[in-house]
Amino acid sequence: MMTWLLMFLLHSTVWCGVAAIVLRLRPGMHARMRAMICYTAIVASLVTPTVRGMMSGESAMWQVTLPERVVASGEGEMNERSEATEVDGGLEHALVEGSGLVEEREASAWWMSERTMFVFWFGIAGLLLGRYGVRMWLLKRELKGRGAVEDEQMLGILNRLTKRARFARMPRLTASRKLGSPIAFGVGRGREICVPEHASELLDEEQMTAMLGHEMAHHVRGDTMKLVLLNVLKALLFVQPLVWVIVREIHVADEEQCDDWAADQVDDRLVMASCLTEVAEWVSERGHVSGVACMAGKGSGLKRRVLRLIDEGGLVKRPSWRICVVLSAVLIFGAACFAPAIVVANEGEHGESAAERYVIGTDDQAELMGYIERALMAHTEGDEHEVSEEHEVISEHDAD
Repeated sequence: MMTWLLMFLLHSTVWCGVAAIVLRLRPGMHARMRAMICYTAIVASLVTPTVRGMMSGESAMWQVTLPERVVASGEGEMNERSEATEVDGGLEHALVEGSGLVEEREASAWWMSERTMFVFWFGIAGLLLGRYGVRMWLLKRELKGRGAVEDEQMLGILNRLTKRARFARMPRLTASRKLGSPIAFGVGRGREICVPEHASELLDEEQMTAMLGHEMAHHVRGDTMKLVLLNVLKALLFVQPLVWVIVREIHVADEEQCDDWAADQVDDRLVMASCLTEVAEWVSERGHVSGVACMAGKGSGLKRRVLRLIDEGGLVKRPSWRICVVLSAVLIFGAACFAPAIVVANEGEHGESAAERYVIGTDDQAELMGYIERALMAHTEGDEHEVSEEHEVISEHDAD
């Protein structure tokens, strides 16, 4: 487990770092292509350490060498002890039976590696997941008083958008006076769009179509469930800060694609830009909503999205999703082939193995076994002073 975690940190730093650099160097890339790069980096960060862990280190094209003590776990220490026991013909087993010191060292090493790592990792991840759960609970409490929208114009617009989205059932449309921005949540028959209570009074028909079209696009793309999975992923992989950077880029790319879908419904990108500007004013007055698909939430790149919609000369051709999937699969396969491997450097005095460090000569072994037998006999007879003396002799002999 420790080796996998170290490989994940190494691989995710490479893949997510490369993705972040590419996105920074090519800010004008289409949102679909940017999202593909981000998803590929996350998947590669999880796949390549798993694949590399099932293969030998010699098969890797390049390697990273780490000291043995960095990756040694309780299991590794126990395996090393087992190897030494087989070589010296029961010498270590006699020490376990006599004093239990080896068992204590193994238990201590296991506690300080495996258990500590699990407690730390899942403890922090649990706190982050708990924080996300509290945010969702608070949002649910705030929306408890929402009511169904009865405005005929808004319902008619949403009905047209539902047909264009090819949904069999129109999402539920509600309004809340506590919201500063429209949001989309739920899946399947539970799809819902909740808008600020004053939205129908402050927006004209085209802006209303753009607003509802943006939220409908989140349902069309499955962003409501995707956002939950990304928040869980951020919590579980908190040890890699670059994952948070990549998830933020995915969020911005998703919002831009929803803007495009909504702009196509009104056939005017400037209307979509004006709608975003208007909603931004509502958010500044009432605050943003986080954790759900929000039209103008925190981290949604609102200013960048408005400028992108206004800049007609900055339009780029939308890549086919088939091309994105094929390219992503090729990149992940290439990442698995070129992923670095972690090689453990043995820290013996002369590079010898664990078994070699425990091998002793025949005469020395007979002498040491005599000390052990006397120590066991003294222990049986209850002579604690003699036991401690024999242990000291054994320790001095082992040090020599």
